[in-house]
Amino acid sequence: MTRPLELLGKTVANFTVVERMGTSNLYGAKKISWRCICVCGTESLRTSQAIKRILERGSIKAICRTCAMARQKVRCAEWYKRNRERVLANQKEYRQMSRAHRGAISRKRTLQRHFGISPEQYAERLKAQGGHCAICGKDDPAGRNLAVDHCHTSGFVRGLLCLECNTGLGKFRESEQLLMRAINYLNGSNVVDHKQEINGAGI
Repeated sequence: MTRPLELLGKTVANFTVVERMGTSNLYGAKKISWRCICVCGTESLRTSQAIKRILERGSIKAICRTCAMARQKVRCAEWYKRNRERVLANQKEYRQMSRAHRGAISRKRTLQRHFGISPEQYAERLKAQGGHCAICGKDDPAGRNLAVDHCHTSGFVRGLLCLECNTGLGKFRESEQLLMRAINYLNGSNVVDHKQEINGAGI
């Protein structure tokens, strides 16, 4: 059995190990935790393995979150100082755009980022559906654009749905079994079975 690292009082990178906190069962393996204090005064818990990695080859986690945020703030300030004129010009250009134009830009980014399609592809799908919801055949009652329905596992875009139909699929967790049970329920099969159970119990 290997002996744990004796780290108490040792200075590692920007922090000092001040107390051994005991062992914890993490992901099925026992880990020894140490309370560490950064040079900025922030306390954190680190395992023996994490400290050993920092000692052997260094790590970005050698600094605490507070120090990392402060470093990032300095980097952002330096970047802004170097690119101030370009940033102000872009902000001015954005403010001068019409509201509709800004909305179109935002929608283009949303479609590409979340669904991997362009506004042109959205328009083609909408035209193929006749401008209506792929399930109920109606426009969105709220007057909004039809929602993009996609598989959350593969990302495949199935079609465009109104708010009610899109929300309904989500409520049923996109499960065919649950939807079939709901259809059977609406057809009255469950109601009939329930009545037979009541009659059989003499209620």
